[in-house]
Amino acid sequence: WCLVEAKDYAAANVSLEELLSDPGLPSMPRQRASALKAETLVRQEQWAAARDFAIGALLESRYPLARAFLAAAAWEAATRIGDASAAPVPTRRQLELLAVNRRKPWADRLIALGLEPAEERLTQRSAAIARRHGPRIRV
Repeated sequence: WCLVEAKDYAAANVSLEELLSDPGLPSMPRQRASALKAETLVRQEQWAAARDFAIGALLESRYPLARAFLAAAAWEAATRIGDASAAPVPTRRQLELLAVNRRKPWADRLIALGLEPAEERLTQRSAAIARRHGPRIRV
C-alpha cells in the first residue's frame, strides 16, 4: 500500500508480483494483493491489463473489499477502452466500501464516467435470512 500511495509503481509492481507468485500465500492476503494490483494498473492507466487482471481475479475473490476494488478497476478500465459491457458493474455497496476505505475520489470518478451502480443481488442464504427476519435486516 505504501509504495502505491508513494506512487512508486515500479517497486509496487515487483512487490505485488512476488506476493502473488507465492503458492503458500493465504487466501485473504492474496485477495488484498490482487485488489491492490488492479488499482495500481488503473493508476498507471494500463487499461487492458487492468481490465483483464481484475476480471480474472474477481472469479477467485470472496472478500467484499477486494471485490469492490476489482469491480471498480474492471469497470473503469473497460469504460476507458470503450467497452463497458465487457466488465461487471460495481454495486452501490461496493462504491460505499471504496469511499470508507479512502477511495472516495475513485468512486466519484466512476460516477463521473457514467457509472450507474448495479443492484445488489442477495445470495440464497442472505435471501433466506431476509425473508425470515423481514426488511429491517441488513445483509
